[in-house]
Amino acid sequence: MRLLLARFPSREELIERYLTNRGNGGLFLPTRRVIEPGEPVLVDVRLAELRDHLLVRGVVVDRAFPNTS
Repeated sequence: MRLLLARFPSREELIERYLTNRGNGGLFLPTRRVIEPGEPVLVDVRLAELRDHLLVRGVVVDRAFPNTS
């Protein structure tokens, strides 16, 4: 299981990205790692305004590749 770090400056940005990023819920996290669809991940979510963090288990459902043109 891969560990991914997700940092957000505010709750509002987390909610905005969570609600608008994927049609069925979920969150797109840019990373330089190659992670295959179906691979389980553990996401460490941290908000700048909070001292604690949240660990969320998930599964990669899709990948996006950088536009190289």
